[in-house]
Amino acid sequence: MDTLHSLMKRTRECFGVHLCVHDVSGVTYARKSLSLPYLMMQHGCDYCTAVKRCVSEPRCMKQKQLVMWMLRKNGMKPFYGVCHMGVCEYILPVCQSGRLLAVVFASGMVKNDEPDCRSRMLRAKEKAAPALRQLLEESYGMFVQESTVSRETLRFFAELAGERILRAAVGLTDADEGDPYAVESVREGKGHCGTVRAILGYIEASLPGAITLGDISSVFFMSEGHLCRLFRKEMSMSIIAYVKRQRMLMAARLLRDSGESVSDISARVGVSDPNYFCRAFKQEMGVTPSEYRSNALNSRIQGQNRS
Repeated sequence: MDTLHSLMKRTRECFGVHLCVHDVSGVTYARKSLSLPYLMMQHGCDYCTAVKRCVSEPRCMKQKQLVMWMLRKNGMKPFYGVCHMGVCEYILPVCQSGRLLAVVFASGMVKNDEPDCRSRMLRAKEKAAPALRQLLEESYGMFVQESTVSRETLRFFAELAGERILRAAVGLTDADEGDPYAVESVREGKGHCGTVRAILGYIEASLPGAITLGDISSVFFMSEGHLCRLFRKEMSMSIIAYVKRQRMLMAARLLRDSGESVSDISARVGVSDPNYFCRAFKQEMGVTPSEYRSNALNSRIQGQNRS
């Protein structure tokens, strides 16, 4: 198990414990031994994937913000809890020289807490679309069957992953003592710094919902002012402008590849007012959503004719 990825994969396959690493410093981008696919930086077990489909991914993102708030409140001490969908988690902050590098989530089903977990799942099931309720309950049943462990087991594997991160991170943080910010100077090659790459991933996963500066600054443990300066320096645009552009690019893909109405696509990309969506889309893409879809269709037809 040379890498963090292999450790996390083996832990899931052999012990039923799902590890997830929330990188707030860019450390997983700075060391090849810590590199992770994005799914392992999110809660990616089959049950959590079903939850995001049935209940909504933004709700899970809000849960992560709550966890970060609780860590700040309790002085960066690890803790155990049950999420809104009934997943048991041991949450471990990984700190070096007093600064937060990452947060490890070790998830499973603790037998003593299963009644409470099931009741949470059933409450959420009632709010899900009827066609998805069976999927939610079936995936929960498989999760219980495959991932029932003890609290001590969750803690053990969280600490094992945390130790792996700390060993690989030696020498990365050389800022002045007491610096509250993450190691955003860390970068690989000529790409964006690690912290910004982590923020870009967070924004991509959060696009269907509301994204505020306050949310991002809370999740990545930096002030809004520092966040804005760092992002503009790296991306040559504000976070608000970047989020707007990504919403419109997501909308463009849906206009090309789906038959959904413009109003439905507006809602899918997190814009509640279809009229505002049309104005924003034209401002970003140069044409209205309907014109964009028509142009894409004509291009596809011409390509088929040429072939």
